[in-house]
Amino acid sequence: MNFIRKYSALLVPVGVVFVAVAIFVPTLLTGRSISKDMQDRVAEDKKIRSMRSKIPSKAQSDVEKLYQGEHKKDADEIAQLSRRSTQRELIYYNIFPKPEDTSQQIYVQFGAQYRSAIDDLIKSMNALDAPGDIDIRKETETKGSSGGGAGGGRFGGLGVSGRFGTMAAGGKKESSSNAIVDAVCNKRAESISVYAHPNLLNWYGFWEKYKYVGSDPALKDCWYSQVAYWIYKDVVETIKAMNAGSDCVYTSPVKRLVGVRFGSHVDYVDTSRMLFASADELDYVTDSDAGMLGVEPWTGRMCNDDIDVVHFSVGVIVDSKAVMSFIKELCTQKEHKYREGYLAGGQERIYKHNQITVLQNKIEPVNRIAAEHGYYRYGDGAVVRLNLVCEYIFNRSAYDKIKPEPIKVLLFQSEATTQTSTSGSSKTSSSSKKKSSTKTKASSKDKSKGILKSRRNMDVDAGEF
Repeated sequence: MNFIRKYSALLVPVGVVFVAVAIFVPTLLTGRSISKDMQDRVAEDKKIRSMRSKIPSKAQSDVEKLYQGEHKKDADEIAQLSRRSTQRELIYYNIFPKPEDTSQQIYVQFGAQYRSAIDDLIKSMNALDAPGDIDIRKETETKGSSGGGAGGGRFGGLGVSGRFGTMAAGGKKESSSNAIVDAVCNKRAESISVYAHPNLLNWYGFWEKYKYVGSDPALKDCWYSQVAYWIYKDVVETIKAMNAGSDCVYTSPVKRLVGVRFGSHVDYVDTSRMLFASADELDYVTDSDAGMLGVEPWTGRMCNDDIDVVHFSVGVIVDSKAVMSFIKELCTQKEHKYREGYLAGGQERIYKHNQITVLQNKIEPVNRIAAEHGYYRYGDGAVVRLNLVCEYIFNRSAYDKIKPEPIKVLLFQSEATTQTSTSGSSKTSSSSKKKSSTKTKASSKDKSKGILKSRRNMDVDAGEF
């Protein structure tokens, strides 16, 4: 009690201190919170004021709709142009995707029509091949010469021994024969714009003595031939554009078409002695590996739900100054015809396409005294052989309606190849498809080897080189 009495005077100040502390601390904390909140609100207010100044007008939504509509219009036009690029005129109607007529004769008729179309392509270039042994022999006989006896083909007989061979002792007759050969060859070069022959396009020779072995193989042959024709035509149109205004080989930038192939690289062929031509199946690119031509698609393009991709090789002999011009012209836009609905009586349309990309190019010197150039005359200027491997793109939505079922099976577009069991997972299905694709590709490569082997046998039989 004495303690309390002694310090009772301090109780009030101490109590005041405790009360002050109890009030000050919360007030301080609350003040800080209020200050931060005020700062946040001020910042938010500034943001709102800034946004208010940028609020679009009521008409902005209409402007945006118009803007997006134009974007959609552009996208639709691009898609339409892509489809139209693949919508082409057919060699023979009422055969794709499957002919209603089950007669084998329809394929024979297709072949005849096809060969006629290829002949027209060659004629449109003002083209002929170099004169052959028969042409030379006729001229020598006409001139009263007995020189130039039996030749071993354009690549191994009179063409080399006559033009570039050694003159016999006291050889006036040999000299006369050489002069006649030169005269005949020069006359041919002066009368055409480019050297070319239908047999340089393999499907032309294939249909010459066609033998029916079944509906599915026949449809595949017709389809491969038709697609090949579209590519042949682009190469021909390129040569025509390059040689426009030239009426002889000597003034033409493109001197000679060496060939167009799908299953192998182009090589020199003695067209005058070809016995037959094997099928030249298209090299559909279904994966990123190198195809039949040994070139990996660096473009990254391969067959998918939207496009089909094909590789092909082309070889030409050109003026050394025209190499880049030829490559550029090959990749430029070209016109084509199309009949609505792929019907013979459909309304004819004129569309444009540009579907070629050069994947690989190789330039080789031309040895004019070599056997394969014996009867060819290229003029005095420098010439080179240009070899290209190219990629060609087709829009699936544009021509799938006429694509035969055997081709769809090959490209995994048929229900027969895409159906999976209800118990299987999508992952399993994808894996199976991939394995099947690999197997198909390997099979195609094996088949290409067989084609190459048959060609080599053909060359031996024909006595080339």
